Amino acid sequence: MADCLGHFEPARFTALNRDFHAVLFDACPNPQVLDLVRRGWDRLGGLRTSTFSFVPGRARQSVAEHEQILGLFDAGAPASDVERAVRAHRLATLDAFLAHRHP
Repeated sequence: MADCLGHFEPARFTALNRDFHAVLFDACPNPQVLDLVRRGWDRLGGLRTSTFSFVPGRARQSVAEHEQILGLFDAGAPASDVERAVRAHRLATLDAFLAHRHP
C-alpha cells in the first residue's frame, strides 16, 4: 500500500487495503463473526473507494495507522490498546468521508 502512494490509484489502494485487513480478519475462528465482517466490508467497499478518491490524504494516514497497529502487535501491547487503535482507524475513514460530504 505504501508503495502505491506516489502514483495514487484509489481502486488499487482500496483492493490492497482490503487484502491487508483480510489477512487479519480471515484468521477469525468464529464463522458467524467472520461472515458479519465480510458482509460489512462488502457493504462499505464503495465508501472506501470514494473516500480515497475524494480525500487522497486519507490513504497516507491509513497506511500510517496500519503501521501503528502492526507496531502494537509486534510490541505485545495489551488487547485494549490494539482495540482502541483499530477503532480509531476505522472511524477515521468514516470521519474523512463525512467531512468531505458535509464540510
